Amino acid sequence: MAGSRTQSHAPAVPLTPVGHPISPTHRQIDEPTSGTEQDSPKLRNSLRSSAKLLESDASVKNSDESNIKTGLSKSQTNVFYASKPAWSSALLAWLAEIIWCFVSIGSVVALVIVLNVFDDEQLPQWPLGLTLNTLVAFLATLARAAFVIPVSESLSQLKWVWFRRPRMLKDFQDFDAASRGVWGSLLLLKTTRGWSPSLISALVLVSAILTSTLTQSAVTYPVRMAPINGPAQATVSRSTYYFYNSAGTHNNLIYRQSVDQHLFEGLSYDYAKMYPLSQARCPTSDCEWQTYSSLSVCTRYWNVTDSLNITSQRVNTAAPIPVFASLKNGPSANLTQPHFGLVSLTGVENTISALSEPSYNPELSIYNMTFIYSLRKGTTDIDMLGATEVEMYFCVKTFNLSVTGNIEERKLIQTTTNFETGNYTLPDGRGPFPLSALQDPLDRETRFPLGPTGVITQSLVSALNGTYIDLASEASTLGLAPARYLTALQSQIQPNVSNAMHVERAIRNVTDNIATSMSNKIAQDSTNVTGQVLAAETFVQVRWPWIAFISAQIGLSAVVLVYTIVHTQLSGVGVVKSSTLPTLVAIDTESKGTLESELVRRNSLGEVEDAKIKSELAWRLGLTERGWRLKT
Repeated sequence: MAGSRTQSHAPAVPLTPVGHPISPTHRQIDEPTSGTEQDSPKLRNSLRSSAKLLESDASVKNSDESNIKTGLSKSQTNVFYASKPAWSSALLAWLAEIIWCFVSIGSVVALVIVLNVFDDEQLPQWPLGLTLNTLVAFLATLARAAFVIPVSESLSQLKWVWFRRPRMLKDFQDFDAASRGVWGSLLLLKTTRGWSPSLISALVLVSAILTSTLTQSAVTYPVRMAPINGPAQATVSRSTYYFYNSAGTHNNLIYRQSVDQHLFEGLSYDYAKMYPLSQARCPTSDCEWQTYSSLSVCTRYWNVTDSLNITSQRVNTAAPIPVFASLKNGPSANLTQPHFGLVSLTGVENTISALSEPSYNPELSIYNMTFIYSLRKGTTDIDMLGATEVEMYFCVKTFNLSVTGNIEERKLIQTTTNFETGNYTLPDGRGPFPLSALQDPLDRETRFPLGPTGVITQSLVSALNGTYIDLASEASTLGLAPARYLTALQSQIQPNVSNAMHVERAIRNVTDNIATSMSNKIAQDSTNVTGQVLAAETFVQVRWPWIAFISAQIGLSAVVLVYTIVHTQLSGVGVVKSSTLPTLVAIDTESKGTLESELVRRNSLGEVEDAKIKSELAWRLGLTERGWRLKT
């Protein structure tokens, strides 16, 4: 009012509530203390016009007219100062703000529901190019707009509560600015010296700038491999039974040749590497399979060097040298011939150690052999002499298989030999036959039947028998099993290193490669396991902690509103909020006149800067028993 008059150099017009006669104080301001001659007539004319207008209002007649000069009575100011109403009436006055609180809560609830529906799901494809972020931004913006309104209205109401005690008139403007924006709310902290309601309000209003951004941060769109539907399938071969009918010479010959081929593939494979199982077929670069089981060929080893019966004699040396080594179940090796390396393979019906092995089952055994070896540094001094027993038998292996970036990864989970006998029908419909069977560990109702192993055993007997001496054997024997084993053994010998472990590892590597190759053979005649073909897919991932930010804002907004409602009710101040009308009628006419006189005086002195006037007007506004009054 007066500030506007000062800035524009217009005459100071006293703002007196409509319906009340003008105070004598206003009528006495006929001339400013000092000023231009042009402004004084304008000011006097304006004051006289206002006085005539108010005096002509016939409705301004009441019993409290005598109190207007010093302050409005409570009966006349009940719009901004009233006796305590009922709580129901107080809540009704705040109904709009309460509704806005529920709107903000509902927006966040809707946001949580939407995010929960799409969390960990494929990125939705909506019409018109709309995205999930669009919906999240809309709900977050709606929630922000809704929780800011109660805070702004609460600040507007709290300024009247603040002035229940005399305060600087400038505080009134600071509260009004705080209810309008972020910067004002920060300045109010200085005015109120960290008053809790102003602090919480500033926190809500300032953080509201980041509401939409941080809420959208709750949604990310990583990429994962997901199953796709199509004609191409991911498959891997496995064996669910072994049964070969050896009737018919021609068929038997063909099958024997196939078994021999697989056996020598494993035997000739690099002994420093593991022979691979049948490669899985994946039409894309990524596939995965559920854990599956397959009938396989397994191996078991026993070091029986301590059981060797060694015969020694002196041959032009100070110490006797071994010339013969044998085991009690028959296998032996003649060590008299000069050699750097010697390997003797002998097939046996039962190994020495197998009989004491708890898990040994002759019904599952395919082939048993004894491995005797001799390694020398020279032609006479023996560096290593040992023996190992090997068993090849049927087992069930369980695998985890996946293909990632065209690289296959197959992990062995377990090996089992749960054995039983009975009449079984083969998966191809043949049978039933009285057979042995192994139980599938993944499905106790599933059995893997086993037929006679004659053809496989014959191939192993032919291949894994014989002796190879590096300085005496024929060149034609280099490709046979004893020579392959010796090559593997000699490659593991290292100076100044204990070689027993390396030799045992070499024997295992060669034999395991043969067993794996034979497993691939029996899997060719069985069934396939179908997996899932994967492709890159963008999906929705919700980071729920980010939702706590907007939830906290709504909670703080509700706290400010509840505090304002309760404090207003207990203070006996009427619910005014941001209404401008109470501001026009709150201050008594005498105080207004005094203030306007001071402003006119300052204007005549050329003090027109708004900031300067505000800083030098040390007026205080406070609530008294006779109404709101300004004091110097």
